[in-house]
Amino acid sequence: MKSRHEFTGEFIGTCILVFFGCGSVAVTVLFSAHTGGASHTGLFRVAMVWGLGVALAIYATRHLSCAHLNPAVSIAMVVGERMTAKKLPTYLSAQFAGAFLAEMVGTFALVSPIFALTEGCNVGRPDDSLAPLFVGLTVTSIISVIAPLTQAGVNPARDLSPRLFSMPAGWGTAVLPDRCGGFLTVYVLGRIVGGILAALAFSRVIGPLMGNKADNACKCG
Repeated sequence: MKSRHEFTGEFIGTCILVFFGCGSVAVTVLFSAHTGGASHTGLFRVAMVWGLGVALAIYATRHLSCAHLNPAVSIAMVVGERMTAKKLPTYLSAQFAGAFLAEMVGTFALVSPIFALTEGCNVGRPDDSLAPLFVGLTVTSIISVIAPLTQAGVNPARDLSPRLFSMPAGWGTAVLPDRCGGFLTVYVLGRIVGGILAALAFSRVIGPLMGNKADNACKCG
C-alpha cells in the first residue's frame, strides 16, 4: 500500500513538473526563434515557469511520496541513507513514467492542481488562504506554456461567451475559426472532457490514496 502511495505521488508530481518545465522550454525556443526574442527574457521565463512547476508539483504530491520528482535526487537520498534502497525502483519507475505522460495539456493540467490544492486529506498542500495564489500561479504557468500554441483558453465560458457576444455586435461568423464545428469540439468539448478526466483521476485514484494514508508525515526511511 505504501509503495502505491509513493509511486502515485512521484508519477503525478513528475507529470506536473515536466509538463510546465519542458513545455516552457519548447515554447520559448520555438517562438523566440520565429520572432527574434531576447534570449535573457526567454531564459527568465523558462526559469520562472520551471520554479512554479516544481512548487506546484511538491505541494500537490508530497503527502503521497517525498516529492523527489527527480531520479538523481532519489539516488542521492539512498546514498545519503535518507531512503532505503528497496524503494528506489518505485521512485525511478514512477518518475520516468510521469515524465513520459506529461505530454497531456490544458484543462487537465489546471483542474488536477486545483483538486490537489483543495483536498483536505492532502496535508502537504499550502494553507487554505494560499490556495487561490497557487491556482493563479497554475494558470500563469499554463498560459506561459500553451498560449503561443492554442491561446490557452482553458475556461470554455471565458472563451465562448465573448465570441457569442461579438457575433450580434457586428463581427458575425468571423468570431468562429471554422464552419464545421471543430472549434466547439476542441475549445469547448475538449476542455470539458479534460476537466472531467482530471476529476475522475483525482476522485478515483489520488484522493483515496491520500485519505487512506495513515502516516501524515513524509518519512523516507
